Amino acid sequence: MVARPFPAEPVGDEVLIITNGGGIGVRTTDECEQMGLKLIDDAPWLEEQFRPTMPGFGSTKNPIDITGQSGLRGYHLSTHIALTQDRVNAVLLLYCETLVANPMDIAKMIHEEYTAVNRNKPLVVAMVGGSRTREAIAYLNEHSVPSFDAVVKRYRRSRLFIIGRNIPGGPKAFPPLNRSQGKPSRLLTGSRVKTGP
Repeated sequence: MVARPFPAEPVGDEVLIITNGGGIGVRTTDECEQMGLKLIDDAPWLEEQFRPTMPGFGSTKNPIDITGQSGLRGYHLSTHIALTQDRVNAVLLLYCETLVANPMDIAKMIHEEYTAVNRNKPLVVAMVGGSRTREAIAYLNEHSVPSFDAVVKRYRRSRLFIIGRNIPGGPKAFPPLNRSQGKPSRLLTGSRVKTGP
């Protein structure tokens, strides 16, 4: 099997958000709704799959809030589930820097898990924190995993795009975005996106 240089096209429009911070999760949910993306809304399935990844006070309602106490283990388990379950068509993985989860450890785990499934679906990472987090973002982009330090970037007419190739140190292997595409889920394919005015 030849490794893909960029993510596979989504086979559906159901998106899963994983976060360790409620605020960034809520904001991302709002932005997804504005963009027309459909979040997985199946409470029993989400509870069954993701409850083991978090403390008892975490939330299995999409966005999946594994909480700041989950650390690397929580991210590893939830990322593995999201990437290996066919029910999930695209993944937005959010991280807020904490003392219990080293951002570079998170980044390396994401890269390893994504490589293991041969980039089988769109995966976009947003990480918020200090210098260690910026280094983790750079690592992911160097390995062609679309990653950035904000939830979204705005484009003309307030259209929302997930960030792609045209960022400093960003991925170089992504195909160009077809501007005529109208389906919001196409924005999660890791395509090249112009982020200027």
